[in-house]
This record gives sequence, structure tokens and C-alpha cells, in this order.
Amino acid sequence: MADGYTAHIRSKQPTGPYFLAGWSFGGMLAHAIARRLQDQGDDVALLAVIDAFPAAEGAIDRDTLPTREEAEEEVARLIQQEIDLMGWDGATDDPAGPSLQKSASEAMLGNTSAYLAHLPDVFHGDLLVFVAAPKRRDRSGRPRPPGSPMSQV
Repeated sequence: MADGYTAHIRSKQPTGPYFLAGWSFGGMLAHAIARRLQDQGDDVALLAVIDAFPAAEGAIDRDTLPTREEAEEEVARLIQQEIDLMGWDGATDDPAGPSLQKSASEAMLGNTSAYLAHLPDVFHGDLLVFVAAPKRRDRSGRPRPPGSPMSQV
């Protein structure tokens, strides 16, 4: 996934400096893209992540990952929650709704698997971490490289 996004970014901006940001899973993806750009000799001037931390070893029991049916139910619940919040009456009547919901469920399962399998490489540069909840911190137990600048907001 990161390889595809890296190629797409390069097609729009062939050389750095690059400024990358991502939220949640997208933060992990931005980190992987930043590493690929660095490996290719480019400058990543800033990497910003919002509530994105690597999975802690043993923090998620892989045997309890959601089934496809559970993922579909969760996506349906989240979609309905947004519809209710935004007051979009009739939004579920769209004929494209079921196929979009199925696609979102498959993306959720794929992203969860990718997240759990990913072991991030060390990013050499400025890392800006935004954390929504004050008590939420990186609990992965993975060490940061010495002298690696990181600001947590």
C-alpha cells in the first residue's frame, strides 16, 4: 500500500522536501511512505501523525479480530451513527449504499491486518505527534532512536 502511495506522490512531486501527515491508520501509512522516500534519498521535512501509534506487542489478540460479518455490522453502525449525527434522513435509501458498505468493511479488515503485520522502520527526521486524549501515549514499547526529535501535542 505504501509503495503505491509513494509512487503516486512522486508522480505529482518528483523530489522533496516532502511534508506528510496522517490520522490513525493513515498516520502509520504516512510513516511508511516517509521511510520509503528517505530510503530513495529524498528529504522528508516533516512527518505529522494524529493518534497513530504502532501496535504494542501482544496488545491485540489476533484470534479475536473481527470476522467479516462483525466488520460489516460495525461499519453499518458507524455509518448510521454519522447519518444520525448529521441529520441525513434518507441517506440509507441510496442504491449504492450496500456496495459502499461492503467496500468499507473490506477496507476495515484489510487495514486492520496490515496494521497488525506492520513493524515500522525508524524515521530519521522531525516527527510531530498529535494526541486527542491527554492520557493516550505510545505504549508499543518500541524504542525511539537516540536524538530523534519528536514533539507530542
